[in-house]
Amino acid sequence: MPEMSALLPMVALLVVIGGVAGVVAGLLGVGGGIVLVPAFFYAFSHLGYDGPQLMQICVATSLATIVVTSPRSVASHHKKGAVDWQMLRGWAPFIVAGALAGTLVAAVVKSAVLQVVFGVLAGLAGLYMAFGKPGWRLGTELPGQPLRGIMAAVVAFCLAMMGLGGG
Repeated sequence: MPEMSALLPMVALLVVIGGVAGVVAGLLGVGGGIVLVPAFFYAFSHLGYDGPQLMQICVATSLATIVVTSPRSVASHHKKGAVDWQMLRGWAPFIVAGALAGTLVAAVVKSAVLQVVFGVLAGLAGLYMAFGKPGWRLGTELPGQPLRGIMAAVVAFCLAMMGLGGG
């Protein structure tokens, strides 16, 4: 087991990262993972925990926080009447399949590949936030199956590769 002198800086840094991620995510209206994954990468590498699987560790750490925080989030949204349970049940199998596939792929690709995936997809999200317009819509209604399931699986796959929840 590592000495306390090695653990305390990590714990302190993770607490600060969590606080900053929460504030930034709240201000931008995005999930914390978009802030946490790069922050974990920076923190772990500067604390000497770098290695060939560093990005996998960062993505997995972010996904682990989602497992803990998402039930509370869903419950909170449900209390406000903001969860369409019928739609969620229809999408759930495809979301789970995409997320599992993304997690399995993320576990075997090189760390550099995950960095590129994260950078490109986060960059696209940033461009949308910077230049997107409220009136931009892909359609007036949800697509039918199988397109809806394919889209849900692809989005879940990409989000799992990034370590994000996508709520």
